[in-house]
Amino acid sequence: MSPTTTPSHNRLDIQGLRAIAVLAVVADHAGLPGFTGGYVGVDVFFVVSGFLITGLLLREKDRDGRISLGGFYARRARRILPASTLVLVAIVAYAAAELSYRAVERITTDAAWAAAFLANVRFSRLGTDYFAEGLPPSPVQHFWSLAVEEQFYLVWPALLILLLAVAPRRIAAVLGVLCLASLAWSVVLTRTDETAAYFSSLTRGWELGAGALLAISAPHLARLGSRSRTVLGWAGLAAVVLAVLAFDAATPFPGYHALLPVLGTAALLAAGTGAGDGAGRLLSVRPLTWVGDLSYSIYLWHWPVLVYGDPHASTPVLLGITLVLSVGSYYLVENPVRNGRWFRASRPRGLLLWPAAIAVVAAAVIGGRAVATHQLEQRLDEMEQYESLRSEQVPVADELAVSLGLADDEAPVAFPLESIAQVDDLAHDLWNFRYKCFVGHDRSVARICPIGDVDSDRTLVVLGDSHAGQWLPAFDRIGQEHGYRVVPLIKLGCVPYDVPLVTDDLSRPYDECTAFRGWATDKIKELDPDVVYVSGRGMPGNYVVPEEDRAEVWRAGVDSLVAELQEGTPDVRLIADTTRFDFDPIDCLTDLDATMATCTDEEIEPVRESNRLIRQAARDAGATYVDITPLVCLDRRCPVVAGGRMVYANGDHLSVDWVEHVLPDLLRVDGVLPHD
Repeated sequence: MSPTTTPSHNRLDIQGLRAIAVLAVVADHAGLPGFTGGYVGVDVFFVVSGFLITGLLLREKDRDGRISLGGFYARRARRILPASTLVLVAIVAYAAAELSYRAVERITTDAAWAAAFLANVRFSRLGTDYFAEGLPPSPVQHFWSLAVEEQFYLVWPALLILLLAVAPRRIAAVLGVLCLASLAWSVVLTRTDETAAYFSSLTRGWELGAGALLAISAPHLARLGSRSRTVLGWAGLAAVVLAVLAFDAATPFPGYHALLPVLGTAALLAAGTGAGDGAGRLLSVRPLTWVGDLSYSIYLWHWPVLVYGDPHASTPVLLGITLVLSVGSYYLVENPVRNGRWFRASRPRGLLLWPAAIAVVAAAVIGGRAVATHQLEQRLDEMEQYESLRSEQVPVADELAVSLGLADDEAPVAFPLESIAQVDDLAHDLWNFRYKCFVGHDRSVARICPIGDVDSDRTLVVLGDSHAGQWLPAFDRIGQEHGYRVVPLIKLGCVPYDVPLVTDDLSRPYDECTAFRGWATDKIKELDPDVVYVSGRGMPGNYVVPEEDRAEVWRAGVDSLVAELQEGTPDVRLIADTTRFDFDPIDCLTDLDATMATCTDEEIEPVRESNRLIRQAARDAGATYVDITPLVCLDRRCPVVAGGRMVYANGDHLSVDWVEHVLPDLLRVDGVLPHD
């Protein structure tokens, strides 16, 4: 057996390992208790894939004396494209038939990226876009792992051919160095930008490379003794199971934590290179190997079923639907194309599956958008009747009252949508598109970008997170009209009060926020402003404090900030927070079944509680409390549309149009105007 030869016997234990991996992923996504680290099943798949594909290529080299890239990509197309294309088309078709125009627009874009095997790039960008947070999960988000694999296989076969030609004895060394570099980058990037690290092919490449290294080393591993294989197998299975049970959403991942499932999988694969013993025998039992056969289809179908499934349906029902769809697509689509004589007889036919799959998904995307557009166009006349609601003279309270009355009547959404092109404009009606001077998650120091009357010798500071930023259009006008240089000190996701926060993924303390608070208070002392306005999201999701301590810790944090600010600026004003929605307002606007009732919600309790505590803190410290909640909600009920305008541009932030519209009423709120 040459150094590049790998065993060719059928590895039933690998099918069982695939079953463990996919069941772990499904259990995690379905929210089954105890499987909080099930996402490591993807890492198991990466190692297995690298092992099998590299072994296949090396056997081809031994058998034919060469590796055919065309043959590889033809086989790859037959293996992955039939099922993935079917699922993408089904997802788009369901969205077009059942979801809002805005949701269809978003999902079809996701599907197009997925068809091009760039889903990881797409979701990395969305995951790091603060203002995309709160959107419903994409039904094609799980395609990111397929994208990582295909990006790896775009490079690895050609590199393997090159190494076999010029340095056949250095393949393992070169690949080992590349894997170490990828692992090192994974550790570094996970610490600074976990979302980018999670989706990156550069941080995941070492996992596929680990499997490839095993395939290269298979001849040596096959000589392991029975006892060694038994120990390796059970230790590997224990490592994978431990990761599934012990990891959770707060575990920084991938980084060095990915070593546990990756090395565990590698140990299992190494143990199975000889006779099947121990854990390998357990993994080779028929029920597991059957699930392993279905694992690719199960992985593709489970996530859209969970995302689209009726929220009232039980988990067993949704998982049953997943199994039925998986069995159907495996036996009727996946296997017939992969093993069919017509495709296997001609390499070009297999290669043509690549452009054909993209063309089919593109046609589905175009068709889905056309259906959604037609459905929304049928509602435009219905919406245009509300043009009369857009008035500059009606008090905001009356506009809110009209909307709530329409909600009581379950009337259509009261917004004068005049054209579909307007939908995109609404989604961009956020303060961050106008005011660029704010700090993202990874930085702790902001540029000073004054607005308002920038030449004034009087200074007004706006301190806080994006909920402070949403009021910048109003403070810009106030500064211009009342002679104040307005200095925004805004950091996304960083409540200004001295309370403990973690990062949005709950993986670690939000140290960048703590550093920003210190920098901001020092900068305020340096600026010596006439007045400081403070606002932030009320008890947000990254405020992770035991329930019994939440109020006390929040109040103490507000007291601490106010006391520090008042040392240099006696005029400190605390702005109440605005509520948040668990749905996207523009989705609701463009949903065919939406009414004013479904697009109206109660003010959430965390916001009410935080506002109550902020009001008390302001009163006790002699600061000013600015209650803006009557400009957004009435009797604790909050519509996303009022006065023929979008109150909210997304589920968490007011629209610029609404903030500018309510400015006359805002100026009459106690504490809004600085003292002239």
